[in-house]
Amino acid sequence: MKKNHLRRIASSKLVWIFMWSILTTAPQVFAHRYHDHERSADETILEVSFASSGGVVIAGELSFPEAGGPYCCVILAGGTLSHTRDGEFLHPQAPKRDALKRLSDRLIEAGYATLRFDKRGYGKSSQPQNPASYQDQADDLKAAMLFARHRADILTVLVAGESAGAYLACLAAKDKVHADGYMFLGGLSSSSPELYAYNFGRLKEWAEQSEANMDWAKRHAFHDLRLGYGYQDMFQAARDGLKSFTFSLDGQDWRMPLERKREELDNEPGELYQYILKPALAIQGQLDMNVPPGDNRRAVERMKKAGSLDAAAVDVPNCDHNFQMSPETFDERIKERFSFASLRNPYNEAFYGEILHWLADRFPAEAGLDNQTQAWGGVRVIDDITDPRECPGVETLEGRIGPLMKAEESQCHYIEMIPGQYTPEHAHSTESIIYTVKGQWVLCRAGHRRLMKPGTLFHFARNIPTGYEVPFDEPSYILIFKSHRSDWSDDEFLDYLRRLKGDLESQNKEGSPFFLRELPADHPARQFARTVNPEWEKTLE
Repeated sequence: MKKNHLRRIASSKLVWIFMWSILTTAPQVFAHRYHDHERSADETILEVSFASSGGVVIAGELSFPEAGGPYCCVILAGGTLSHTRDGEFLHPQAPKRDALKRLSDRLIEAGYATLRFDKRGYGKSSQPQNPASYQDQADDLKAAMLFARHRADILTVLVAGESAGAYLACLAAKDKVHADGYMFLGGLSSSSPELYAYNFGRLKEWAEQSEANMDWAKRHAFHDLRLGYGYQDMFQAARDGLKSFTFSLDGQDWRMPLERKREELDNEPGELYQYILKPALAIQGQLDMNVPPGDNRRAVERMKKAGSLDAAAVDVPNCDHNFQMSPETFDERIKERFSFASLRNPYNEAFYGEILHWLADRFPAEAGLDNQTQAWGGVRVIDDITDPRECPGVETLEGRIGPLMKAEESQCHYIEMIPGQYTPEHAHSTESIIYTVKGQWVLCRAGHRRLMKPGTLFHFARNIPTGYEVPFDEPSYILIFKSHRSDWSDDEFLDYLRRLKGDLESQNKEGSPFFLRELPADHPARQFARTVNPEWEKTLE
């Protein structure tokens, strides 16, 4: 990497129209905010903006360890307590907060680029006409991800979703905008009613334990206590399609719009993890007072059930939802939780260590583009799909079969069919698109046959029987593309093929033909074979 590179700040002065842009750069000195991190003289900082839905322009900060790259970039998606790019919580009773800035600084020191942005309606981002929905905020995150994808100095795009930011990352994945990897920082996987019960229902239960508790709750957390008494009715109102619900306590009313509650009910947090199939770390404070403990493990279970092969859960001891140190007693913790005093506590260093350890293992900061790298920045390369050393497979009576590549929502495997092979018409429950790479073979459908050559492409729908015949003395290599991504790993697929190999050999011993030579001389497959290769019986009999 280049050294002694002066840091810069690039300021964007025009709104995006039809394309992403970053305009000018000008030197500027950044003072540290709320903590004593000193920026490296090599660090490069760009003030950026990008367009999102509804005509909203999102402003943010893109930071690199130094010039050069390309880099692995972590996009920090703030949660409910992060209104600005730094992670500020703009509540009159809340102390200064800079959780996203702190995490960004640690990542930059470790060699990663970061992208942080102000939520719509805050900081330098534009003010929308209507209150932001979850979908609006997910659109903002998607815009940030696409902005990063289109930069030549960014190789890999990761998302670190803080609390509700994890929900937004899952919504983006549902909309088919994917990162290369995910870090869920205190992400919710319980339902929204369960979240309210854990937060506000529990505050109500604690307050009712004594007059002193009730007096404290009414003086320091009256609004939250009011939610505790009415949240169940509020969710029922949302299910009933009402636009708002009025909470009442001690003669004081407060009306809550229910649009976001309906969004939460329609898209339950736990279910959305099914769309995360890339490497993911779900990390949670052991003494989390905001999200039910164990939600990180439940999120991992949901991702693995959906087919994820690399999802891990980590618990960080002695810290809360924001990974700040927590007091020992429950009474102290609940008071700090609802008075914002917890935001003054020191951050747990183990949290940063777990994040950096996972990143170093899955996405090393120094990994760049080179000819030896097989996977980089959302791109995977197989140099030679016909090389059995690079693409393992199993020799069966239906040809050599093996996995090739899995994508986010699709996959591809290969079959190298044997000279003289005969596979009768059979159906599959999923559709396929099949491309012939080399060799010639015969496709059979409902007794009709067609010669397939290199470059030929065909599709069969679900449950449509097709047959394969190779009346030639050279193998035929085909690629099978599936629009559905199997839950099986490559090793599980190979294990299945080994079992299939034995089953097919047993069927062959019992009389099922798997070669043209095993068919009667007047069989239509043999008759058609003579029209495309009159010599086949001499070489393959």
